[in-house]
Amino acid sequence: MTVNVRHLAFGLCLLAALAIWLASFEVPALFRWPQAAILPLGEWLNGALIHLLRETTIGGTTITEVSRFVAETAAWPVTWLIEAMNEGHFYDLSNGGEFWLAPPPALGVALALVLFTHALGGKGPAVMAIATFAFTMLLGLWPSTLTTLIAVLFSVLVSVAVGVLLGIWACRSARVSAMLSPVYDSSRPCRSFPISP
Repeated sequence: MTVNVRHLAFGLCLLAALAIWLASFEVPALFRWPQAAILPLGEWLNGALIHLLRETTIGGTTITEVSRFVAETAAWPVTWLIEAMNEGHFYDLSNGGEFWLAPPPALGVALALVLFTHALGGKGPAVMAIATFAFTMLLGLWPSTLTTLIAVLFSVLVSVAVGVLLGIWACRSARVSAMLSPVYDSSRPCRSFPISP
């Protein structure tokens, strides 16, 4: 009778794991990692990031102030569109009057998006879009759904614009291509994560 070394090693590993598990009831220290061996990496990184954001300046302006300005500038069109689509928008006219732009009806927006989905994907995705919009409207989730949809669509448009511009720049400049190549290589596996089961 021949003993398979792999099967024997696997069996011994299982027995060792079972023995450690049973021993952990008697010696609880087997379950805990020693406190002295834990490095405070989180605290170190957090301190470094706080220092970078609050203390580092670019021309007398901190990085926090710059990032807040960029965030507010980028959020303005999204906030305006969400407000206009959910509640409508008032405009002050030059003659002192006001003009109220009413929000589009939810059914009209849903129908336009279903037709757009049908044009891009066909009958199956359009039926799924109808079911999704009916579900969100019946549960009263239409404003939240519209807010999320606007934010996602704006993010996709900005990402595509930045990606196309960086791609053109990298195509025309070997130096930029060399700088962006590690970013592309490290993000390449990310595309398969959302579609993997």
